[in-house]
Amino acid sequence: MDRAKKYWPIVLVASFLGTALLVVAIFYFSSQSEPAKMAVQVLRDSPVAHEVLGNIEKTGWPSGGVKTSSGGVGSANFQISVSGNLAAGTFYASLYKRNGAWVYDSGSLRLSDGRSFPIAAPPPGTQLPPAKNSSPH
Repeated sequence: MDRAKKYWPIVLVASFLGTALLVVAIFYFSSQSEPAKMAVQVLRDSPVAHEVLGNIEKTGWPSGGVKTSSGGVGSANFQISVSGNLAAGTFYASLYKRNGAWVYDSGSLRLSDGRSFPIAAPPPGTQLPPAKNSSPH
């Protein structure tokens, strides 16, 4: 019994560190997914986002989820914090996967002051450039 009392703080700290590492890994790999990178790229390329945020200086880790199934279909929904030199807010993005390719469906940018702006999909046939350095800073 005395031996168990001696080691419980070590077990507790190790458990905490393991859990923290797992959470960080999940956020990191989520931010590196193809649909997450695409969502950030759409935001960075959006004229509306640039008008209300100014120069986009920072995007946070995407939170949300990605679901895929056989047949090359799936869906993804993300919330991404964003700040520019004029304003800050949260970008909400929805994407879907059809025939193995991710497509941005819709999104909105909600500023810290409560105003909301739709972020339109790029025009049909527009090829998004490869994601720039869109990892969280």
